[in-house]
Amino acid sequence: DTNALHDPLTPRNEALPFGFRLRRVVARIDSVSPVSVMAASRRAVRLLRRLRGQPAVSEHPEEERQLPTHRAIHSESLRLLESVDQEREVQRRRLLFARCLSAAQRNDIDTPTPLLHEGVSPQGFAYFADTGNLAAFAKLVRRERLGEVITWPALSARSPLPTTSRLRTLHLVNFLA
Repeated sequence: DTNALHDPLTPRNEALPFGFRLRRVVARIDSVSPVSVMAASRRAVRLLRRLRGQPAVSEHPEEERQLPTHRAIHSESLRLLESVDQEREVQRRRLLFARCLSAAQRNDIDTPTPLLHEGVSPQGFAYFADTGNLAAFAKLVRRERLGEVITWPALSARSPLPTTSRLRTLHLVNFLA
């Protein structure tokens, strides 16, 4: 019966994993602290993984190619979503995008998205890491807390893109971190 697919689902209430709860606490600390504990902890984990001979980021192909086993949202996620002022969040993201674009232009860094259309709420600011003064740009992003710079270290192994493709240098300032 396909009608059942459209019925509202009861939110899940099982206990959240320890890692999720820990990241939430660290994110709260980050929001009030001048030091980014989350970024430092991610760097430490990635360094430890490299020292052990593992990829910097744990690759789980199933996370990219399989739908979650639970269709229903977790009650904690639902509470977080309900607490977000959507209009203010769109304004916050658009302002961060404008600030990143300005910093990228000052540092001669190319972006595939030099403008936002009306109503677009970006999740981040994409830029090519093969141009401009990347060190100055990254420093400004950290200092002004514009977001977290994300690279895709697993792209080489998982993508059919040619090794010479410029898309392999694409990085993102994540506004949702």
